[in-house]
Amino acid sequence: MTNSANWFKNAWFKWQLLLIGCLVTGLWQNIVLAQSTKFFRVETGEVPVHVLSKEARYRFTDFQHGKVTFYNNRTATAKLNYNRLYQEMQFIDRKQDTLSIVDNPPVKEVLINEVRFDFHPEYGYLEEIADFENCKLAGSHRLQLVRDEDLGSSSSIDGFFGRSGAGNPIPPSLNINRALTEREFYRKPASQPLTLASLTTYYLMDFNQRWYLAQKSSLKRVFSDHRESVEQFLEENKVNFNDAQDLTELLRFCSQLGREAGE
Repeated sequence: MTNSANWFKNAWFKWQLLLIGCLVTGLWQNIVLAQSTKFFRVETGEVPVHVLSKEARYRFTDFQHGKVTFYNNRTATAKLNYNRLYQEMQFIDRKQDTLSIVDNPPVKEVLINEVRFDFHPEYGYLEEIADFENCKLAGSHRLQLVRDEDLGSSSSIDGFFGRSGAGNPIPPSLNINRALTEREFYRKPASQPLTLASLTTYYLMDFNQRWYLAQKSSLKRVFSDHRESVEQFLEENKVNFNDAQDLTELLRFCSQLGREAGE
């Protein structure tokens, strides 16, 4: 066999190994994505609120007894559940109708069994995950429209809805009436296949009860007196700011800084 033939054979073998490696890597990335995020599909002609399961739409399987505390110190009890699709807290009234809690008077917090939600006018209902002496960790749950090409599919859905009532536009690639609100959109037959992902955004609360998006800059701001210690911890530990367990351990470390310094 000539040298050129051997070169071609070796090159072809290496190219095959490279191709297999790329395919395996891509498959593994898709598996990781599927394990960490739940996806729900709505086909053309289906009404999202009719085909999405309770598991997808609600935080709890059933409406449970809970208490709502308002900023005027009034309280109310009812069967409650958090709706991920609308990002609203809902209750069952005496007529057994499902209604959403309005922000008048402003809601302070909601307690469903042992699960507490703090209400923020911009971020919505934040479910408390960890509560330390000088900080808290909470998450905002939602169902979000995602682009199918990000999942390896061929069709495209651009953009997403934010919190209900926030005035977010309907994704431009959806061929529907632009005047529809988010609630109306999910109550009408889909004009094309939709993919929704169950996502959580995490927030930090400082000792002054101010909420910040969970990210490095916010962390350094909340613990500004211990910035060097925080930076060292982040350098020595690979913290995923989209993972509740990682963030809990991070805040546990940060919450001890003041006590170790005698503050």
